[in-house]
Amino acid sequence: MLDCPNFITFVNSNFVIRDDEPQVDTLCLFNDKVSFPRLMALEVKGCGKWKKIWPDKLTPDSFGYFKFFKLDQCRGFSSIFPSSMVDRLQELESLEISHCDDLESIIEPPRLSSIESSSKFVFSKVRWMKLKSLSQLKSFYPSMHTTEWPSLEKLRVTGCSNAKIFALESPNSQLDHVPVGAKQPLFGFSKEAFPCLEKLKTDQDEAKEILELANYQGVQFIEEEDDDDDVYFDDYFDDFNDSLLRCTVDDIIYRGRRRKMK
Repeated sequence: MLDCPNFITFVNSNFVIRDDEPQVDTLCLFNDKVSFPRLMALEVKGCGKWKKIWPDKLTPDSFGYFKFFKLDQCRGFSSIFPSSMVDRLQELESLEISHCDDLESIIEPPRLSSIESSSKFVFSKVRWMKLKSLSQLKSFYPSMHTTEWPSLEKLRVTGCSNAKIFALESPNSQLDHVPVGAKQPLFGFSKEAFPCLEKLKTDQDEAKEILELANYQGVQFIEEEDDDDDVYFDDYFDDFNDSLLRCTVDDIIYRGRRRKMK
């Protein structure tokens, strides 16, 4: 989906949208009226009139085969994935997010959570991740948590000046003991969290120091002139282009009244 400024949502739930209606802020690109059980790749550039990509509650059979996600130049929302969606991202291989000026976190915490407990997110198949020019990004998840990336080979984090990339992660660390006013780390770094990391591109010297302190060897630091990551997603995306463009009736399922696609 590229540059669709007037696009509202896939299924309109019998409401009329006007410029003076405050409920526009709750609109989602995907809602509980539509399901994409076989969608493998999604690229979104530029926002429509929606303010979130996914609702807190998803249809049971949606996004289970989601492999490649690219988000660029989208404004107006502070997070991307609801926490309830993380379990459906176990097939995800490529994650690119860039030029989203209002983005503060990648994962949104549950709205109704009275108990403060630590969450653990494991992205078992992600091999490539790019976070670029996210000026308001503060954390990967704005509550106590740890992350693991057992397949991640290549990581780029640039232009994210409100957060530091790594903090050394001890076995008891929950990434919440950060002084007020200090930058939050996006990731707690350990060999267990990033066992396959091969290439790193960053404009933060502290990240390189963390790798040295962790005695993590074998990582290649990518310079600007050697940058080839802009084609990384496209190479994978081409393999699934036919799947993305060819939609059958069984690929898009409406709840309630089912409509035919021609």
